[in-house]
Amino acid sequence: MLIISDLKYPKHVWVLSVCALLIMAGFSFLWPLTMIYVTKVLHRSVSTAGIVLSAEAAAGILGSMLGGVLFDRIGGKKTMISALIIIVISSFLMIGLEYWLGFLIAFVAMTMFIGVIFTSISASAGMIWPEGGKKPYNLNYIFQNIGVAIGTSLGGLTSSYSFRISFFVMSLLFTSALMLSFTGLPNLMSNKIKVITESKDGHMFQMRGLIPLLLLGLGGTFVMIGYIQWQTTVPVLMNDIGFSTSSYSFLWTINGILVLGLQPFNKLIHERLNSALSQFVIGVGLFLLSFILVSFHDHYLFFLLGMVSLTLGEVIVWPSIPAFASQYAPEGRKGAYQGIINVFNYCGRLLGPILGTSLYQSWGAMPMLLVMILFQLMALAVFLLSLTLFNTKSVRLGKRTNSSI
Repeated sequence: MLIISDLKYPKHVWVLSVCALLIMAGFSFLWPLTMIYVTKVLHRSVSTAGIVLSAEAAAGILGSMLGGVLFDRIGGKKTMISALIIIVISSFLMIGLEYWLGFLIAFVAMTMFIGVIFTSISASAGMIWPEGGKKPYNLNYIFQNIGVAIGTSLGGLTSSYSFRISFFVMSLLFTSALMLSFTGLPNLMSNKIKVITESKDGHMFQMRGLIPLLLLGLGGTFVMIGYIQWQTTVPVLMNDIGFSTSSYSFLWTINGILVLGLQPFNKLIHERLNSALSQFVIGVGLFLLSFILVSFHDHYLFFLLGMVSLTLGEVIVWPSIPAFASQYAPEGRKGAYQGIINVFNYCGRLLGPILGTSLYQSWGAMPMLLVMILFQLMALAVFLLSLTLFNTKSVRLGKRTNSSI
Protein backbone atom coordinates (compact mmCIF):
# COMPACT_ATOMS: atom_id res chain seq x y z
CA MET A 1 0.00 0.00 0.00
CA LEU A 2 1.76 3.08 -1.30
CA ILE A 3 0.83 5.64 1.28
CA ILE A 4 1.67 3.40 4.24
CA SER A 5 5.01 2.45 2.73
CA ASP A 6 5.93 6.15 2.63
CA LEU A 7 7.80 6.56 5.90
CA LYS A 8 8.47 10.26 5.40
CA TYR A 9 5.41 11.14 7.45
CA PRO A 10 6.23 12.81 10.79
CA LYS A 11 6.28 10.48 13.78
CA HIS A 12 3.39 12.23 15.51
CA VAL A 13 1.19 11.84 12.41
CA TRP A 14 1.69 8.08 12.64
CA VAL A 15 0.91 8.12 16.38
CA LEU A 16 -2.26 10.13 15.78
CA SER A 17 -3.37 7.72 13.04
CA VAL A 18 -2.76 4.66 15.25
CA CYS A 19 -4.84 6.33 17.98
CA ALA A 20 -7.61 6.83 15.42
CA LEU A 21 -7.35 3.15 14.43
CA LEU A 22 -7.64 1.95 18.05
CA ILE A 23 -10.57 4.24 18.84
CA MET A 24 -12.47 3.35 15.68
CA ALA A 25 -11.76 -0.37 16.18
CA GLY A 26 -13.11 -0.13 19.73
CA PHE A 27 -16.23 1.76 18.73
CA SER A 28 -16.82 -0.66 15.83
CA PHE A 29 -17.28 -3.44 18.37
CA LEU A 30 -20.54 -1.73 19.32
CA TRP A 31 -22.13 0.51 16.71
CA PRO A 32 -22.98 -2.17 14.08
CA LEU A 33 -24.58 -4.31 16.82
CA THR A 34 -26.45 -1.61 18.73
CA MET A 35 -29.84 -2.60 17.27
CA ILE A 36 -29.25 -6.25 18.14
CA TYR A 37 -28.03 -5.51 21.66
CA VAL A 38 -30.94 -3.18 22.51
CA THR A 39 -33.61 -5.51 21.12
CA LYS A 40 -32.22 -8.96 21.96
CA VAL A 41 -30.26 -8.39 25.19
CA LEU A 42 -32.05 -5.40 26.74
CA HIS A 43 -35.42 -6.58 25.32
CA ARG A 44 -36.49 -3.19 24.02
CA SER A 45 -38.56 -2.48 20.91
CA VAL A 46 -37.17 -1.70 17.47
CA SER A 47 -38.53 1.85 17.76
CA THR A 48 -36.64 2.28 21.03
CA ALA A 49 -33.47 1.05 19.34
CA GLY A 50 -34.08 3.65 16.63
CA ILE A 51 -34.24 6.33 19.31
CA VAL A 52 -30.86 5.12 20.61
CA LEU A 53 -29.35 5.56 17.14
CA SER A 54 -30.83 9.06 16.91
CA ALA A 55 -29.37 9.82 20.33
CA GLU A 56 -26.01 8.61 19.02
CA ALA A 57 -26.11 11.13 16.17
CA ALA A 58 -27.25 13.94 18.48
CA ALA A 59 -24.47 13.12 20.96
CA GLY A 60 -21.97 13.16 18.10
CA ILE A 61 -23.12 16.65 17.10
CA LEU A 62 -22.72 17.94 20.66
CA GLY A 63 -19.36 16.20 21.00
CA SER A 64 -18.06 17.73 17.79
CA MET A 65 -18.98 21.21 18.97
CA LEU A 66 -17.46 20.60 22.40
CA GLY A 67 -14.31 19.11 20.86
CA GLY A 68 -13.69 22.22 18.79
CA VAL A 69 -14.06 24.49 21.81
CA LEU A 70 -11.84 22.32 24.02
CA PHE A 71 -9.11 22.01 21.39
CA ASP A 72 -8.85 25.78 21.03
CA ARG A 73 -8.98 26.32 24.80
CA ILE A 74 -6.81 23.59 26.33
CA GLY A 75 -5.03 21.98 23.37
CA GLY A 76 -5.24 18.72 21.45
CA LYS A 77 -3.46 16.35 23.85
CA LYS A 78 -5.44 17.43 26.92
CA THR A 79 -8.69 17.23 24.97
CA MET A 80 -7.97 13.72 23.72
CA ILE A 81 -6.84 12.42 27.10
CA SER A 82 -9.84 13.92 28.92
CA ALA A 83 -12.29 12.50 26.38
CA LEU A 84 -10.61 9.08 26.36
CA ILE A 85 -10.80 8.84 30.16
CA ILE A 86 -14.57 9.28 29.98
CA ILE A 87 -14.81 6.83 27.06
CA VAL A 88 -12.78 4.20 28.93
CA ILE A 89 -14.94 4.57 32.07
CA SER A 90 -18.14 4.32 29.99
CA SER A 91 -16.92 1.23 28.14
CA PHE A 92 -15.90 -0.59 31.32
CA LEU A 93 -19.27 0.27 32.89
CA MET A 94 -21.02 -1.39 29.94
CA ILE A 95 -19.46 -4.73 30.89
CA GLY A 96 -21.63 -4.88 34.00
CA LEU A 97 -24.59 -2.77 32.87
CA GLU A 98 -27.30 -4.98 31.43
CA TYR A 99 -30.16 -2.68 32.26
CA TRP A 100 -31.66 -0.09 29.99
CA LEU A 101 -31.00 3.28 31.64
CA GLY A 102 -27.39 2.48 32.57
CA PHE A 103 -26.57 1.36 29.05
CA LEU A 104 -28.21 4.44 27.52
CA ILE A 105 -26.24 6.86 29.72
CA ALA A 106 -22.93 5.06 29.10
CA PHE A 107 -23.59 4.78 25.35
CA VAL A 108 -24.51 8.45 24.92
CA ALA A 109 -21.47 9.53 26.96
CA MET A 110 -19.21 7.33 24.84
CA THR A 111 -20.56 8.54 21.50
CA MET A 112 -20.48 12.17 22.59
CA PHE A 113 -16.82 12.05 23.58
CA ILE A 114 -15.89 10.05 20.49
CA GLY A 115 -17.19 13.11 18.63
CA VAL A 116 -14.84 15.19 20.78
CA ILE A 117 -11.95 12.84 19.95
CA PHE A 118 -12.29 12.91 16.18
CA THR A 119 -12.67 16.68 16.09
CA SER A 120 -9.43 16.88 18.06
CA ILE A 121 -7.72 14.35 15.76
CA SER A 122 -8.67 16.36 12.66
CA ALA A 123 -7.46 19.63 14.21
CA SER A 124 -4.26 18.00 15.48
CA ALA A 125 -3.44 16.53 12.06
CA GLY A 126 -3.41 19.98 10.50
CA MET A 127 -1.24 21.46 13.25
CA ILE A 128 1.28 18.60 13.42
CA TRP A 129 2.01 18.71 9.70
CA PRO A 130 0.50 21.85 8.11
CA GLU A 131 2.67 21.55 4.99
CA GLY A 132 1.37 18.01 4.45
CA GLY A 133 -1.97 19.32 3.20
CA LYS A 134 -4.30 16.39 2.60
CA LYS A 135 -1.74 13.69 3.44
CA PRO A 136 -2.25 13.42 7.24
CA TYR A 137 -6.04 13.36 6.75
CA ASN A 138 -5.74 10.66 4.14
CA LEU A 139 -3.58 8.57 6.46
CA ASN A 140 -6.11 9.02 9.27
CA TYR A 141 -8.89 8.03 6.90
CA ILE A 142 -7.08 4.82 5.94
CA PHE A 143 -6.32 3.89 9.54
CA GLN A 144 -9.92 4.55 10.59
CA ASN A 145 -11.12 2.19 7.85
CA ILE A 146 -8.66 -0.46 9.06
CA GLY A 147 -10.07 0.08 12.55
CA VAL A 148 -13.63 -0.42 11.29
CA ALA A 149 -12.60 -3.64 9.53
CA ILE A 150 -10.92 -4.97 12.68
CA GLY A 151 -13.70 -3.89 15.04
CA THR A 152 -16.64 -5.14 13.01
CA SER A 153 -15.09 -8.55 12.34
CA LEU A 154 -13.89 -9.16 15.90
CA GLY A 155 -17.00 -7.58 17.39
CA GLY A 156 -19.27 -9.95 15.50
CA LEU A 157 -17.14 -12.91 16.54
CA THR A 158 -16.92 -12.07 20.26
CA SER A 159 -20.58 -11.01 20.56
CA SER A 160 -21.65 -14.45 19.31
CA TYR A 161 -20.24 -15.75 22.60
CA SER A 162 -21.01 -12.82 24.89
CA PHE A 163 -21.50 -9.08 24.60
CA ARG A 164 -19.53 -8.74 27.83
CA ILE A 165 -16.48 -10.13 26.03
CA SER A 166 -17.04 -7.61 23.24
CA PHE A 167 -17.29 -4.74 25.71
CA PHE A 168 -14.17 -5.91 27.52
CA VAL A 169 -12.07 -6.01 24.33
CA MET A 170 -13.56 -2.65 23.32
CA SER A 171 -12.46 -1.21 26.69
CA LEU A 172 -8.92 -2.55 26.22
CA LEU A 173 -8.68 -0.88 22.80
CA PHE A 174 -9.82 2.45 24.23
CA THR A 175 -7.35 2.08 27.12
CA SER A 176 -4.54 1.43 24.62
CA ALA A 177 -5.50 4.60 22.75
CA LEU A 178 -5.46 6.53 26.04
CA MET A 179 -1.96 5.29 26.91
CA LEU A 180 -0.65 6.01 23.41
CA SER A 181 -2.12 9.53 23.45
CA PHE A 182 -0.56 10.22 26.85
CA THR A 183 2.92 9.01 25.89
CA GLY A 184 3.17 9.63 22.15
CA LEU A 185 1.47 12.93 21.28
CA PRO A 186 2.83 16.47 21.61
CA ASN A 187 0.97 19.06 23.65
CA LEU A 188 -0.62 20.92 20.75
CA MET A 189 -2.14 24.32 21.42
CA SER A 190 -3.93 26.65 19.04
CA ASN A 191 -2.48 30.14 18.92
CA LYS A 192 -4.36 32.50 21.16
CA ILE A 193 -7.67 33.52 19.60
CA LYS A 194 -7.59 37.07 18.36
CA VAL A 195 -10.99 38.65 18.89
CA ILE A 196 -11.30 41.65 16.55
CA THR A 197 -14.09 44.00 17.50
CA GLU A 198 -12.78 47.50 16.88
CA SER A 199 -13.38 47.78 13.16
CA LYS A 200 -15.69 46.81 10.37
CA ASP A 201 -12.74 45.08 8.69
CA GLY A 202 -12.41 42.79 11.68
CA HIS A 203 -16.04 41.75 11.36
CA MET A 204 -15.63 41.12 7.64
CA PHE A 205 -12.52 39.04 8.36
CA GLN A 206 -14.56 36.74 10.58
CA MET A 207 -17.52 36.53 8.19
CA ARG A 208 -15.33 35.72 5.19
CA GLY A 209 -14.06 32.70 7.08
CA LEU A 210 -17.32 31.54 8.63
CA ILE A 211 -19.66 31.67 5.63
CA PRO A 212 -17.46 29.60 3.26
CA LEU A 213 -16.86 27.13 6.11
CA LEU A 214 -20.60 26.69 6.65
CA LEU A 215 -21.04 26.15 2.91
CA LEU A 216 -18.21 23.60 2.93
CA GLY A 217 -19.91 21.75 5.78
CA LEU A 218 -23.31 21.95 4.07
CA GLY A 219 -21.82 20.39 0.94
CA GLY A 220 -20.48 17.57 3.11
CA THR A 221 -23.96 17.08 4.58
CA PHE A 222 -25.49 16.75 1.12
CA VAL A 223 -22.86 14.20 0.09
CA MET A 224 -23.34 12.24 3.33
CA ILE A 225 -27.13 12.12 2.88
CA GLY A 226 -26.46 10.25 -0.35
CA TYR A 227 -23.60 8.12 0.97
CA ILE A 228 -25.62 6.85 3.93
CA GLN A 229 -28.24 5.41 1.53
CA TRP A 230 -25.75 2.65 0.73
CA GLN A 231 -26.16 1.53 4.35
CA THR A 232 -29.92 2.08 4.66
CA THR A 233 -32.09 2.04 1.52
CA VAL A 234 -29.77 0.24 -0.93
CA PRO A 235 -29.77 -3.03 1.08
CA VAL A 236 -33.59 -2.83 1.28
CA LEU A 237 -33.76 -2.26 -2.47
CA MET A 238 -31.47 -5.23 -3.16
CA ASN A 239 -33.52 -7.45 -0.87
CA ASP A 240 -36.78 -6.35 -2.50
CA ILE A 241 -35.57 -7.30 -5.98
CA GLY A 242 -34.25 -10.66 -4.85
CA PHE A 243 -30.54 -10.27 -4.07
CA SER A 244 -29.19 -12.06 -1.02
CA THR A 245 -27.77 -10.46 2.12
CA SER A 246 -24.37 -11.92 1.29
CA SER A 247 -24.41 -10.23 -2.12
CA TYR A 248 -24.96 -6.90 -0.37
CA SER A 249 -22.24 -7.60 2.21
CA PHE A 250 -19.83 -8.38 -0.61
CA LEU A 251 -20.20 -4.80 -1.85
CA TRP A 252 -18.74 -3.52 1.42
CA THR A 253 -15.96 -6.08 1.19
CA ILE A 254 -15.11 -4.52 -2.16
CA ASN A 255 -15.32 -1.09 -0.53
CA GLY A 256 -12.80 -2.04 2.15
CA ILE A 257 -10.39 -3.57 -0.35
CA LEU A 258 -10.58 -0.55 -2.63
CA VAL A 259 -10.14 2.00 0.18
CA LEU A 260 -6.76 0.44 0.91
CA GLY A 261 -5.79 -0.64 -2.60
CA LEU A 262 -6.65 2.60 -4.40
CA GLN A 263 -4.16 4.76 -2.54
CA PRO A 264 -1.88 4.98 -5.61
CA PHE A 265 -4.90 6.36 -7.51
CA ASN A 266 -5.58 8.86 -4.74
CA LYS A 267 -1.95 9.96 -4.70
CA LEU A 268 -2.09 10.45 -8.48
CA ILE A 269 -5.17 12.65 -8.09
CA HIS A 270 -3.42 14.61 -5.35
CA GLU A 271 -0.31 15.18 -7.47
CA ARG A 272 -1.84 15.77 -10.91
CA LEU A 273 -5.17 17.37 -9.99
CA ASN A 274 -4.36 18.72 -6.57
CA SER A 275 -6.37 21.93 -6.63
CA ALA A 276 -9.31 21.92 -4.25
CA LEU A 277 -11.63 22.63 -7.17
CA SER A 278 -10.50 19.56 -9.12
CA GLN A 279 -10.76 17.22 -6.14
CA PHE A 280 -14.27 18.29 -5.21
CA VAL A 281 -15.54 18.17 -8.79
CA ILE A 282 -14.10 14.70 -9.44
CA GLY A 283 -15.05 13.31 -6.03
CA VAL A 284 -18.66 14.50 -6.03
CA GLY A 285 -18.98 13.50 -9.69
CA LEU A 286 -18.10 9.94 -8.70
CA PHE A 287 -20.70 9.97 -5.91
CA LEU A 288 -23.28 11.14 -8.44
CA LEU A 289 -22.25 8.43 -10.91
CA SER A 290 -22.77 5.75 -8.25
CA PHE A 291 -26.48 6.62 -8.00
CA ILE A 292 -26.88 6.77 -11.77
CA LEU A 293 -25.45 3.24 -11.96
CA VAL A 294 -27.73 1.95 -9.20
CA SER A 295 -30.74 3.25 -11.11
CA PHE A 296 -30.08 0.28 -13.47
CA HIS A 297 -30.75 -1.99 -10.50
CA ASP A 298 -32.04 -5.05 -12.32
CA HIS A 299 -28.47 -6.30 -12.70
CA TYR A 300 -26.01 -6.93 -9.87
CA LEU A 301 -23.15 -5.61 -12.01
CA PHE A 302 -24.50 -2.07 -11.68
CA PHE A 303 -24.53 -2.32 -7.88
CA LEU A 304 -20.93 -3.50 -8.05
CA LEU A 305 -19.89 -0.68 -10.40
CA GLY A 306 -21.84 1.77 -8.24
CA MET A 307 -19.88 0.71 -5.16
CA VAL A 308 -16.60 1.11 -7.04
CA SER A 309 -17.61 4.64 -8.07
CA LEU A 310 -18.78 5.45 -4.54
CA THR A 311 -15.47 4.26 -3.06
CA LEU A 312 -13.43 6.28 -5.53
CA GLY A 313 -15.48 9.30 -4.56
CA GLU A 314 -15.08 8.84 -0.83
CA VAL A 315 -11.30 8.39 -0.91
CA ILE A 316 -11.12 11.79 -2.61
CA VAL A 317 -13.84 13.76 -0.80
CA TRP A 318 -13.75 12.62 2.84
CA PRO A 319 -10.08 13.54 3.50
CA SER A 320 -10.35 16.71 1.40
CA ILE A 321 -13.05 18.40 3.50
CA PRO A 322 -11.17 18.50 6.85
CA ALA A 323 -7.87 19.21 5.06
CA PHE A 324 -9.36 22.23 3.32
CA ALA A 325 -11.04 23.47 6.54
CA SER A 326 -7.76 23.17 8.45
CA GLN A 327 -5.74 24.93 5.77
CA TYR A 328 -7.92 28.04 5.85
CA ALA A 329 -8.84 28.18 9.54
CA PRO A 330 -7.81 31.48 11.15
CA GLU A 331 -5.22 31.37 13.91
CA GLY A 332 -6.70 29.91 17.07
CA ARG A 333 -9.72 28.42 15.29
CA LYS A 334 -8.39 25.05 14.12
CA GLY A 335 -10.53 23.13 16.61
CA ALA A 336 -13.65 25.22 16.02
CA TYR A 337 -13.42 24.74 12.25
CA GLN A 338 -13.05 20.96 12.55
CA GLY A 339 -15.90 20.86 15.08
CA ILE A 340 -18.22 22.64 12.66
CA ILE A 341 -17.25 20.27 9.83
CA ASN A 342 -17.95 17.23 12.05
CA VAL A 343 -21.32 18.68 13.10
CA PHE A 344 -22.38 18.85 9.46
CA ASN A 345 -21.14 15.28 8.95
CA TYR A 346 -23.31 14.03 11.82
CA CYS A 347 -26.27 16.02 10.47
CA GLY A 348 -25.97 14.09 7.20
CA ARG A 349 -25.85 10.81 9.12
CA LEU A 350 -28.93 11.84 11.10
CA LEU A 351 -31.04 13.16 8.21
CA GLY A 352 -29.99 10.68 5.52
CA PRO A 353 -31.71 7.54 6.87
CA ILE A 354 -34.91 9.43 7.69
CA LEU A 355 -35.14 11.09 4.29
CA GLY A 356 -34.07 8.06 2.25
CA THR A 357 -36.37 5.54 3.91
CA SER A 358 -39.33 7.95 3.74
CA LEU A 359 -38.81 8.51 0.01
CA TYR A 360 -38.33 4.81 -0.65
CA GLN A 361 -41.45 3.76 1.24
CA SER A 362 -43.64 6.52 -0.18
CA TRP A 363 -42.46 6.76 -3.80
CA GLY A 364 -40.17 3.83 -4.54
CA ALA A 365 -36.56 3.36 -5.59
CA MET A 366 -36.29 5.56 -8.67
CA PRO A 367 -37.64 8.78 -7.06
CA MET A 368 -35.36 8.18 -4.07
CA LEU A 369 -32.33 7.76 -6.35
CA LEU A 370 -33.25 10.87 -8.34
CA VAL A 371 -33.41 12.89 -5.11
CA MET A 372 -29.98 11.55 -4.11
CA ILE A 373 -28.60 12.59 -7.51
CA LEU A 374 -30.07 16.03 -6.87
CA PHE A 375 -28.34 16.18 -3.48
CA GLN A 376 -24.98 15.45 -5.16
CA LEU A 377 -25.57 18.26 -7.65
CA MET A 378 -26.47 20.58 -4.78
CA ALA A 379 -23.30 19.49 -2.96
CA LEU A 380 -21.18 20.31 -6.00
CA ALA A 381 -22.79 23.75 -6.34
CA VAL A 382 -22.27 24.51 -2.64
CA PHE A 383 -18.64 23.35 -2.73
CA LEU A 384 -17.94 25.57 -5.74
CA LEU A 385 -19.56 28.54 -4.00
CA SER A 386 -17.47 27.88 -0.90
CA LEU A 387 -14.26 27.77 -2.94
CA THR A 388 -15.24 30.97 -4.72
CA LEU A 389 -15.82 32.80 -1.44
CA PHE A 390 -12.50 31.54 -0.11
CA ASN A 391 -10.99 32.84 -3.37
CA THR A 392 -8.96 29.64 -3.68
CA LYS A 393 -9.95 28.09 -6.98
CA SER A 394 -6.33 27.73 -8.03
CA VAL A 395 -4.89 27.05 -4.58
CA ARG A 396 -3.32 23.64 -4.11
CA LEU A 397 -4.03 21.71 -0.93
CA GLY A 398 -0.85 21.71 1.09
CA LYS A 399 0.52 24.81 -0.67
CA ARG A 400 -1.46 27.67 0.74
CA THR A 401 -0.90 31.06 -0.77
CA ASN A 402 -2.00 34.41 0.52
CA SER A 403 -5.78 34.37 0.59
CA SER A 404 -8.52 36.69 1.62
CA ILE A 405 -9.13 34.93 4.88
